[in-house]
Amino acid sequence: MGVKTDSYSVDFSCASPSDWNHIKEMVTSKNIGILINNVGVCHPSVTTFMEESKQLCDQMVEVNILTMLNMTRFVVPQMRQRKNGLILNVGSWTSMKGMPFLPVYAGTKGFVKTFSQSLAYELEPEGITVDHIFSFWVSSKMSGYKSASMSIPSPNVYASHVLSHIGLKCGTLEAYSSVPYAPHSYLGFVASLMWDARITPPVLYSISNNLYQLSLKRRKRVKTN
Repeated sequence: MGVKTDSYSVDFSCASPSDWNHIKEMVTSKNIGILINNVGVCHPSVTTFMEESKQLCDQMVEVNILTMLNMTRFVVPQMRQRKNGLILNVGSWTSMKGMPFLPVYAGTKGFVKTFSQSLAYELEPEGITVDHIFSFWVSSKMSGYKSASMSIPSPNVYASHVLSHIGLKCGTLEAYSSVPYAPHSYLGFVASLMWDARITPPVLYSISNNLYQLSLKRRKRVKTN
């Protein structure tokens, strides 16, 4: 017996009211048991807040935050009626302690984390599970990693780990959050052990600034060519 699917393609950075009305009608007309909020926009390269274009900053807020809020608002009423449901919100390791030279992206993912945790407290008594995923690197166009490896899994491998660890609090002590891919979980654990509020921020800035300087050099080479 085949599985019937409905699809609707939309650019969430510029979705029109008619787009949102269509999506709402599609969602509310069906029994949605699982919502995965995984849409996202990131900086094309490490850069300072003041150097990044306002247009891209606004797009990151629109896509990374407002889209998640809208989609969540569409599905929660029916999940409440059934007293069950699962909402997976894909965040980022950049929200763990902040990330210089990726400030807007890290900020939007910080919102994803705290919104997910706050909503999870609200909805858990009603039988609805909200799980926030700390995502590290996955081979994709957005991450810039074309080849998969042990530390940078393919989307299919990563998705299988996420789905097999639903409801398991693994890889982090954060409430209603998990790091489901084992190599990333180990990395996050080591980073948490090494974190020191006096020492680590300058080290993090130094590493990020080196990446920023390399990015500047690459951009200059592109311009000269």
